[in-house]
Amino acid sequence: MRFLLLALPLTASMWAYAEPQAPVVQQEDIAQLPMSQCYTTAAKPPTDRKTLGNLPLEISAGRAAGDGQEASFQGDVQLKQGDRTLQADHVSVDREQQRVNAEGGIRYSDGWLDISSEKLSADVTTGTAELTKAEYQFSGQLGRGKAERIALESGNLVVLEEGSFTTCPEGDNSWELRADEVIINGDEEWGESWGSWVYIKDTPVIYVPYFTFPVSDKRKSGFLFPSVGNSSDNGFEMQTPWYWNIGPSMDATITPRYMSDRGTQLITEYRYLTERHYGQFNLEYMNKDDSLINEDERYLFHWEQETRWNKHWRGYFDYTTISDDNYLNDLGSDVASSTDNRLERTADVGYYEKDWQVNIRLLDYEELGDSLSSHRMLPAIEATFREPEVLPYVDFDLYSEVVYFDHRDSDIPTASRLHIEPTLSVPLGGPSYTLLTEAKLYQTFYEQNTKDEPFNEIFDSSVSRTLPSFRMFGSLNFERDASIFGDSYLQTLEPKAQYVYVPHENQDNIGIYDTNQLQYDYDSLFRARRYVGLDRIADANQLTLGATTRFIDERSRERLRFSLGQIYYLSDSEVTLTDDTTQVTESHSALAAELDVFLDQNWYFHNEVQYDTSEGKTLKNASMINYQPEPNKRIQLNHRYLPEITETDKVNQLGVLASWPLTDGIQMVGSWYKDLEENRSIETYLGLQFESCCYAIRVGYHRYLNTNFPDDDAPASSRDEFDSGVWVNFIIKGFGGASTPGYQEMESDSLFGDLRNEYINN
Repeated sequence: MRFLLLALPLTASMWAYAEPQAPVVQQEDIAQLPMSQCYTTAAKPPTDRKTLGNLPLEISAGRAAGDGQEASFQGDVQLKQGDRTLQADHVSVDREQQRVNAEGGIRYSDGWLDISSEKLSADVTTGTAELTKAEYQFSGQLGRGKAERIALESGNLVVLEEGSFTTCPEGDNSWELRADEVIINGDEEWGESWGSWVYIKDTPVIYVPYFTFPVSDKRKSGFLFPSVGNSSDNGFEMQTPWYWNIGPSMDATITPRYMSDRGTQLITEYRYLTERHYGQFNLEYMNKDDSLINEDERYLFHWEQETRWNKHWRGYFDYTTISDDNYLNDLGSDVASSTDNRLERTADVGYYEKDWQVNIRLLDYEELGDSLSSHRMLPAIEATFREPEVLPYVDFDLYSEVVYFDHRDSDIPTASRLHIEPTLSVPLGGPSYTLLTEAKLYQTFYEQNTKDEPFNEIFDSSVSRTLPSFRMFGSLNFERDASIFGDSYLQTLEPKAQYVYVPHENQDNIGIYDTNQLQYDYDSLFRARRYVGLDRIADANQLTLGATTRFIDERSRERLRFSLGQIYYLSDSEVTLTDDTTQVTESHSALAAELDVFLDQNWYFHNEVQYDTSEGKTLKNASMINYQPEPNKRIQLNHRYLPEITETDKVNQLGVLASWPLTDGIQMVGSWYKDLEENRSIETYLGLQFESCCYAIRVGYHRYLNTNFPDDDAPASSRDEFDSGVWVNFIIKGFGGASTPGYQEMESDSLFGDLRNEYINN
């Protein structure tokens, strides 16, 4: 259970508080985290006191005396009624009045509250009780305090008079709430407080006339804790979120954002969840940006929804638009990254059966800056069908699509495309081998609106293309016992071979609508096609050879994996995209290799290389060393080298990411990336989180390269090349903010983030 309070007024006489949703922490990870003693499992409120009168009262004591009306017990007295227990030095029971009075060494527990006090008076029939000079602790969760009087009333109401509350552990009063009266409703799982002061280290800092707060993971409308910062682009900045708990399945967050150099921005997010739909709306609006020449409004709108109408029909919708190309770079957003050069809009509706499915998709783009514009799919209809063993050992697959390619530029050709792709395959296999033989037919029809010159001289208005394809893929699996440095391993050797044949057909009369060159790594050597998309199907007469070896220890853990492969072209491939740079004239491809080493549970190394053996040069190299002994302890070093992205562009970057607890309550996260080609740092990030069981402070510094697009109001040359700044977040646990560790959030705040193995190929 967590109590979350917010210390910002709604009016002069009323305050509201809220609890945001917190990220989930796996139970097995919690034990390895600092401050792990702070994370507890919330206890449920006790049995309704209205029903306690129907339960028997059990009493044990060292001595007992009394008559028919009143009984007295002394010496380690213990009473139990339902899930309530009471321990005291002296207890008297009035049978006629059905009351219990206790004095001395009182310990009361009902599974929700543990209370110690000097005196207790309880009504056995109604289950109500009153304790004086009491100290209380919520069971199984953070939250404790004192009170002159605690009343346990019917309906699971707890009333504290002249009481205090804190989520700090015993002996630590870093913060404390002291109130005239607090009422906690166990059924509703909410609390109310009147006449409250927030104390920091025994010093009153904030007076709160009235507020409500949750005593579980329920949410309530109100302000969340603000965050403040300062950056070279925006100046002093402050965000004050207000959370609106609209209903059990919908909520909204409204965040005024003040920037001293730009003005005020309003950021809103609305989320909804129904039996069939989940989605959110984001609207960010700024009436005028004081740092720009014009007085135009700036905005971002985003809508995303996932839908499952029934077991067959599903849908996904994603739409984002911004007022100007530099919106994300200047103002940032949780919806999209400042490094994006275009925004994608998608509407996808699909019908799914066991052996077939149909998808209808609308795909549009909003390009930013001088990015090359792309064709839109308005719409694309895809259908797939699969019939296993249509003949003995023969599977049948059919893929088909109908697409209309539109373009914002009226001078660019548009087209309609119909594609049908039947496939017959014979899959054979066993524990030690795999053999797949596949015959495919590409049948494609185009109707192209070629517009004016020069396109009408290059492209045909109608095109029919028929291309067969043959593919055979096989692999073997060998195993042997091996020993390295005295340790026993199971070593595998997995050779692979693939032959692909596609005859040549000139396709220069077809425009390029959705086709691009695929990037190569070891796995891509075994693709059947050289291009993604259908506007170009490259001719092929090629053989791919490769092999993988693995070392598996006695506990069945893979400790090393190495793969090496190459394509051998038996004849030149003449089909290209828009020029001859993608034409295959060599006898073989670059050599592709990948190495993964798992030294132990903490150390991991990954490297992949593409090496041109003909010219003796490296085409790609990506390396990563990752050391992670615990979830919150990580040091990662990575390097990426791509010398020939274009004739003028290349990537040569070195980066380091570190996340490490400096002490039990201080977590550090830092990242640094340098462009070795330009000899400049492209990102520096450092964050520190000071955390205890009852409060957390997060401070950070960033400096990163801006993605500036030219515009009429502030040319790219007039914009700062780098943005740098600092920020501070402060959380009083129990009064707002998440109580889970924040090092993952600080890692994601980095521009590049965590380059784990699954992302290293990007």
